Amino acid sequence: ARPIPSTPPAPEPIVPVARPAQTAIEPEPVFPSPLERAAPPAEPPARLIGEAMHTYILVEKGETLILIDKHAAHERLLYEKLKRREEAAMAQTLLVPVTVTMDKNEYTAVLQNLSVFEQAGFDVEDFGSGTVLVRSAPLNLNGADIKDSVLEMAGYLEENKTDATTEHMDWLYHNIACRAAIKGGNASKKEELIALAEELEANPDVRYCPHGRPIYVMLKKRTLEKEFGRV
Repeated sequence: ARPIPSTPPAPEPIVPVARPAQTAIEPEPVFPSPLERAAPPAEPPARLIGEAMHTYILVEKGETLILIDKHAAHERLLYEKLKRREEAAMAQTLLVPVTVTMDKNEYTAVLQNLSVFEQAGFDVEDFGSGTVLVRSAPLNLNGADIKDSVLEMAGYLEENKTDATTEHMDWLYHNIACRAAIKGGNASKKEELIALAEELEANPDVRYCPHGRPIYVMLKKRTLEKEFGRV
């Protein structure tokens, strides 16, 4: 008889090894600093609406309507540049020099104060026989304004036969800025209005023109709503 083969032992059951469960790491909450909590909300950007009567720039900012006298604003900004003697405002070489003829007293006053004209941005030289030649002038002055400005400055210097004090230079800067500024009543390009409004916004201390007139007025939304009986 053949021997009966023995039955192999059953394999031991495989017990899975327990692994620790992985949990997602939540980021720590971020809280604003005391300074951030105290900071005021950002101001809304200004929006150009347009120009009224070719004189006033209309700008909307949040719930405020701002009306800017473009001549007064431009005049004050030019005046400040002239006082700081910024090159951009001080010099433009004329392709065709401007001749200015005046009476004897004014002519003498100009020749005695050529350095004053130079400080004000003019390159003036004697042309003889009561006439001077203007080779350069402050930026934004055109031919007619250059001539009128030189004549007015000559008259002022003839009446005030003293050295050019700070007060005298301020008068000259006022005169130049007024003549060179954008004129009220003349249409301006949109780009010019935007540039002027942005420059004014960058100089918040500029509120009055050199003559003391306000540059802008502001109307709140609530004021307009009262006028229209909405509140």
